[in-house]
Amino acid sequence: MRTVSEVLLKSREDWRWELLEEMKVKLGNYIIIVPKWFITNWISFFCGRMTLPQLKAAIVHDYLYAGWVIRYEDKNEWHTFKPTRQYADHIFLEVLILVSTPIWKSMIYFLGVRAVWFLYYNKNKNGEG
Repeated sequence: MRTVSEVLLKSREDWRWELLEEMKVKLGNYIIIVPKWFITNWISFFCGRMTLPQLKAAIVHDYLYAGWVIRYEDKNEWHTFKPTRQYADHIFLEVLILVSTPIWKSMIYFLGVRAVWFLYYNKNKNGEG
């Protein structure tokens, strides 16, 4: 089963947003729980103009990029793992498609976050950042 819960956000004075309720994303055996205190800076949002359902994907992406974990069930036991940035980008794509974003538009957003990360990584790798 694949689901994304509703999201309730509060604007902050520092241009960031805070979740007022826990947000859950279920992707098969994987569960991502973004806690109600999580603050997002919408980094993923800047890939283009997004609707509220698409912003759910950006929240999950920002949460995973911040270093949090994914829970998964295997043989009735729960485990956690910290995803790579590449895996987080793929989850971003999967959630975009789950909230009914057309595939072509989802791919544009996905390629946007991949390109931004690639440019950032190479800039910092060369000692420029």
